[in-house]
Amino acid sequence: MVALTIAASAVGALPLNLVGALGFRIEEDLALSAAGIGVAVATFRLVQGVSAYRLGGTVDVLGARRALCVATALTVVCSLVITFGARSLAVLMLAMAVGGIGKSLMQPASNRMVVTEARDDQYGIVIGFKQAAAPLSTLLAGLAVPLIAMTFGWRWAFAVTAVLATLCCVLVLRFMTEERSGKAKAAKKERPPRDELKLLALIGIAMAFANATNSIIPAFWVLGETRAGADPAQAGVVLAAASALAIVVRVVSGIACDRLPGDPMFLCAAMLFIGAIGISTLAFVDLNTVRSVGLVVGYAGVWGYPAVLWYALLRRFHRTPGYVTGQVTIYSLVGGSFGPVAFGVVADATSYGVGWILTASLAVAAATIMALSASRMRSSS
Repeated sequence: MVALTIAASAVGALPLNLVGALGFRIEEDLALSAAGIGVAVATFRLVQGVSAYRLGGTVDVLGARRALCVATALTVVCSLVITFGARSLAVLMLAMAVGGIGKSLMQPASNRMVVTEARDDQYGIVIGFKQAAAPLSTLLAGLAVPLIAMTFGWRWAFAVTAVLATLCCVLVLRFMTEERSGKAKAAKKERPPRDELKLLALIGIAMAFANATNSIIPAFWVLGETRAGADPAQAGVVLAAASALAIVVRVVSGIACDRLPGDPMFLCAAMLFIGAIGISTLAFVDLNTVRSVGLVVGYAGVWGYPAVLWYALLRRFHRTPGYVTGQVTIYSLVGGSFGPVAFGVVADATSYGVGWILTASLAVAAATIMALSASRMRSSS
């Protein structure tokens, strides 16, 4: 069950991550600028955020299995449109919007699966592995640069994504069962008390800044290094390495939540601060080795924290996992939409160095607000 959820979630994010990782080819083929790539990425995230806000509670009624089936089917449509029909920014944005709707169902569905299937003493490890899907998707996108795009062409990467999404849909229908009795689907949508919704809003703002940061890296790392004269295949491998470390961080931090005392929300803030330090090296250091290490550390920090955050949220809001996911997802994905557009505009107007300064600043803001959220969550518990 967990493995299927991880696979579906990873594949659902592939169109988004591929547009970023293969941006150096896409902008050339479609005559786009860095801002154009940013707009395409932002379209996916913005539509995902708005859709999650409206559909998150619906997942509590439908159940995880049905939601994942619909989500993977939409990913197939998105990938096929890009493979065969994307000849302009408008068509690319349309396809990304379809993919965004599909992805909007995956996060609340996977969180619903955790609440209904995981034992109380295994929340952390299940969430850690589940949250590994996002960096796994980025890792696959990074590897697609040397293995597919540089050999067969960038559109083939999306064709492979369509095949993988189809396979996930079939496997979900075949092997994923309906939710266990005793933890059945809700008969109607529920929502937390008003005070808890205010806390969720503050956490959502922190996630907005964090997602603005971690959406920039896969969208512009390869493109920026390529424009600076680096080998795009090497830059793709570095992105894959950063994603691999983020996977490890998510799994290990999830296990730690099950076994260690302490407030997981403060751990989130610390991870974001570490990420900001790593990202800042991209703005001030020219040595490729140091930049690569900074990218790996920075991405692991700003992309490793969600396992800890979702552990805290699903423990506190275990009755309404789908609704809560939708409420905070819209904040995080609005931030994820703003980040690539802002970076693209800044990079076109000034330099990539200034863009990385902006990125590190967003990570610092996310860490600060997350620490404030942790303090308020502790005082209200």
